[in-house]
Amino acid sequence: MLPSDEASLFLLTPDGELTSTSRGDALGPFDTRTVARRVRSELGTRPRCGFTLTHLGLQVTAWHMVAQGKGMDSVLVAVARVPGWQRETDLTSRQLEIAQHAALGATVGEIGVELRISPHTVRTHLRDIYRRLGISSRVELANLVHGQAALAIG
Repeated sequence: MLPSDEASLFLLTPDGELTSTSRGDALGPFDTRTVARRVRSELGTRPRCGFTLTHLGLQVTAWHMVAQGKGMDSVLVAVARVPGWQRETDLTSRQLEIAQHAALGATVGEIGVELRISPHTVRTHLRDIYRRLGISSRVELANLVHGQAALAIG
C-alpha cells in the first residue's frame, strides 16, 4: 500500500516520537502516539510495512532507513488521509488492500503473491468486498476506488 500524493512525511525517533520532516502539515492534527506505536509493532525488522488505521482515517506506510557509515537505523513514515470511499465502508484493512490491487487490474494470483496469501483467500475476500460494497464486478470496484461512482450507503 502506498500513501497518496498528499502524504506527510515523518521520522520515527528512537524514543518513539514522530517528528515532521516538512513545514506545514496538510493532515491537520492526529494521534501521533497511536501511529508511532503501531509502526513499531507492524514494522519490526521488515524493510517496509503499510496499514490503515480506519478509526483515525489514516493510511500509513513505513520504511527502515539506514544512514550510510553511521550504523544508525531510522524509520521514515508517510501518513495520508484515507480516501473517502474507504472511510465510508466497513471493509477490513486486508480487504481494502485487496480491493486496491484488484481495482488496478491485478489478477487473483498476482494479489495472492503480493500479499502472501492463497488465491482461495483472495477470492473469498473479493466475494466479501463485493457483498459489503453492493457491487458485482471488478469494473464497478475500479470505478468506486478511482472515484467514478458514488458509494450507496444504507
